Amino acid sequence: MFWTADGKLFTSVREEDTWSTTQTLPMDAVDLRYGWTGVTSDGAVFVAGKRFASDRYELRLLLEKSGTWTDAGTLRESNETLVIDPETAGLAVARGQLAVVRPAADGAVEFGMAPL
Repeated sequence: MFWTADGKLFTSVREEDTWSTTQTLPMDAVDLRYGWTGVTSDGAVFVAGKRFASDRYELRLLLEKSGTWTDAGTLRESNETLVIDPETAGLAVARGQLAVVRPAADGAVEFGMAPL
């Protein structure tokens, strides 16, 4: 489970009938609006959608390995910040990769994957 409070992002895991100790993730959660989760063989993944423009959100990658969270930074598209409109784009973790689907300006569907 992930949640925000006081500008910070937190997580806790439920195992059987017990919640784990709350962890604070290494990211400022101010302007955090969307979140996507997944898991790889190394651990949990959280992709944060932070406001970039009125209807666009930049994506920031957080990775967990052996109980420690790392901020892997803002996702990039070539040399630019990767931004999406969450109402028209999709994001998923699949086979150890991050997949993004979004409409192109001409109405075609853009699909991209990158290893995590």
